[in-house]
Amino acid sequence: MSASIWRSLEEFPTGSGTAAEWQRYVGAAWPAWQRGFLEQLSKPAAAVYCPRECGCAHRVVHHDDGRIVAVCECDPWNCDNIKLTAAEVVEWEFNRTRLARAVGRAFELERREQDLGLPWTQQLATFAATAVPVVLTIQRERQEFRQVVAELASRWHDGFILFTPTSRFVDGRVHELLSHARAKFFDLESHVSLLPDGTLHAPQRAGELFASFVTKQDAAVGENEARSAFALLQKLELDAPLKAPSALTVFRLYCVDGFSADRVARKCRCGKATVIRRLQFIEERTGVKPEQFRAMSGHLQQVDDDLNASGAREIYRRGLVE
Repeated sequence: MSASIWRSLEEFPTGSGTAAEWQRYVGAAWPAWQRGFLEQLSKPAAAVYCPRECGCAHRVVHHDDGRIVAVCECDPWNCDNIKLTAAEVVEWEFNRTRLARAVGRAFELERREQDLGLPWTQQLATFAATAVPVVLTIQRERQEFRQVVAELASRWHDGFILFTPTSRFVDGRVHELLSHARAKFFDLESHVSLLPDGTLHAPQRAGELFASFVTKQDAAVGENEARSAFALLQKLELDAPLKAPSALTVFRLYCVDGFSADRVARKCRCGKATVIRRLQFIEERTGVKPEQFRAMSGHLQQVDDDLNASGAREIYRRGLVE
């Protein structure tokens, strides 16, 4: 999709407008953008953008006979009245929370929403065993953006992850603030794409993109621990199976595939509480926090591939369990 869809969030004057106004910014991405992040307001637009670019917003007039026209208010008058349909005066407002949740889902982050008391800024999730805050901010001026970063840096000295629509406000001063706070910046323009159904796709997993936030304790979990965990969970599934979903299934989805607990629950058609219990069970039996396994998902994927290879599953089960 065009980069303009993300820049529009930093340039749209009010954050709400008619379909025609939004399409000026997002172009062909309009259907997906509308489906994913816009809400219809109850009141129709009071004015519309002039399609002839005369420089004014045309006032919307509703006549008793049902006609709707847009009236030029330039002085001197410049354009004829424009006939409109009811659909053309529907006002669509951008929903920041929807975008924040879409970002969290794209990177399979554990949702933890918090209003930070800063303009157009919210915490959307956490990452890794150390619960690094993940924040989204949308600003329209360089100075306002810098002030938000400064405030975040003063609150969190041990690091945070910051998402913004584009990188155009990230200057030397901002880099300095982020560096002192051990924080990292990621722009949506470079790291996600908007799909036709209104969802976001992230080519890189969170574990890869945010690797610098994996602590030494997280990184200490290596391939041997991964193999032992797989073998132990396989034996438990054979000897004392739990009700679906099994601990091994949850381990694969949550730790290997990097799915959030919410998505694991949806995929397994169970409650999130059940997934949490399975994760607690995994920690009790392996002695390792599931978040630490997630931090080395690359090792886990390789081990899982090995175990799924012809004959390998039985070899590992005998060699590592017995």
